[in-house]
Amino acid sequence: MTMLAASKGIRASFVVGTAWALGFVAFTSDARADDAGSSRPVESIDDLPPWSLRLTAGGGVPVPTVQQDLLHEEGYGGLRWAFSGSVERRVYKSVGIGVMGLSGFRESDAEPRKGAERFADNAEPPRYSERFSIVAFEVPVSLLMRRRSPWFALELVPWVGVGWGKAWLHEAPEWHAAPAFGASVRAMGRGRHGGIGLALGAYSLSVAEPSVLAGAVNFGMISLSLVGGLDAG
Repeated sequence: MTMLAASKGIRASFVVGTAWALGFVAFTSDARADDAGSSRPVESIDDLPPWSLRLTAGGGVPVPTVQQDLLHEEGYGGLRWAFSGSVERRVYKSVGIGVMGLSGFRESDAEPRKGAERFADNAEPPRYSERFSIVAFEVPVSLLMRRRSPWFALELVPWVGVGWGKAWLHEAPEWHAAPAFGASVRAMGRGRHGGIGLALGAYSLSVAEPSVLAGAVNFGMISLSLVGGLDAG
């Protein structure tokens, strides 16, 4: 793994740790408050703070495309990794609005064809690299499934925005922009001031000619992420 890939991995790990630390501190603080008898059941999601900070980090499989098939034929594979942050405000009952930022990457070394121990010309192929970022507007919908603390909530988050991506085998090209859209489902254990959980998501970011490779590259994926955050207001 190159130093750049290692740096990206450290950053993603830091986001995971930060998200879980924030969520765990708030979650356990509320649990201690419950033990002291200072908390009460909530009647609806409106009884919880309206402002939310959510941090996620995880990975997933690229969406199937012709370009992915070509990469696999050349021996390239691997998961995509991404981390994101969002600020959300519940505006009407369970429905909110928010702004989300996402950054991701993939690094892949080619492997010889099945049954072969070496590449045909004994030359090591170059590493395949991807970088992508997204800024999006989201509409989170929070469903309170359990009304006694710790509360269990499902957060459905569709979003649409714009993204940038680039992919290369030798020298990194310029960034290219394209529309992006997706959605995630977050299952969270929540206290009054934060929570922790998991997020299952999928998105598409199809960028035309983002590299020396022929055709468009879709930087989208189906992902599983850790999620944590704080709630206030």
